[in-house]
Amino acid sequence: MSKNDITAFISTHARISLSDWTVLAKLITDHAKLIKEKNQSAADTEESTLPNILSRREIEDALNGPLQAFFKLAITAYSTLARVQVNLNMLEDDTLKEKRAKLADEDKVPDKILKNTSLADITKIRRALDELVTQQAELWQSSRQQWEHQLLQHLNEQGLSLSEIEVKEFTDPEPISELLDRFTALNIDLPKTSKDDMNFSKYLTLKADIAIQSALSRQHLPHEQSNIQKVLSKIKSDFNAINKQEVNMLAEQKAAINAAVANVSW
Repeated sequence: MSKNDITAFISTHARISLSDWTVLAKLITDHAKLIKEKNQSAADTEESTLPNILSRREIEDALNGPLQAFFKLAITAYSTLARVQVNLNMLEDDTLKEKRAKLADEDKVPDKILKNTSLADITKIRRALDELVTQQAELWQSSRQQWEHQLLQHLNEQGLSLSEIEVKEFTDPEPISELLDRFTALNIDLPKTSKDDMNFSKYLTLKADIAIQSALSRQHLPHEQSNIQKVLSKIKSDFNAINKQEVNMLAEQKAAINAAVANVSW
């Protein structure tokens, strides 16, 4: 999904449409739940008065954070179902048939698919997709916990024992925006990173960067970026392994999602 596609999802109308996909919307809300506890700008506060509507911040955190590839796969699948549903509704309503002819090419669904698909089919596929993405999200959650445990264990083996507070902060599922803000608040140099291809390997590297800095500082040890990078280099193989597991998981999940909507894809 391009940056333009991501920006399009942040319009008020698009946020309402995305919020209608209740299972995916809840996953996005859960992913950004910590940021909702923070003070937001006046604009965001006004928008949040709309009931059950995802905020711009929530969507940005989903599409810029470590689960961005998963969310983009899911959004593409749900968008496909939504386009087919809109086209079917137009075909069934004589007053809307002329409007369908004026749809943009990307919004028109091939007649072959429409002839072989009913609204009941869309409901059935959506339910299956809801169940699938829920299972996939649970796999990401369990994998994340496993990766965090592994990293903490290996940091301890390197002689860097984290305090309870540092462990909690490291394992807190904070959205990417909140994590990046912590670098500024703590006056820590932010390592070169891009939100466009953020994954758990990079996200947990950033989390570890802050945890290591805190632990070194607490123990009155040198804690400049060079000192932090020295510790990180000792667990580099862990991050490489996490990245490899992510690639494999995404490939499997992409295949499963594509299969779920294969009958209505073109």
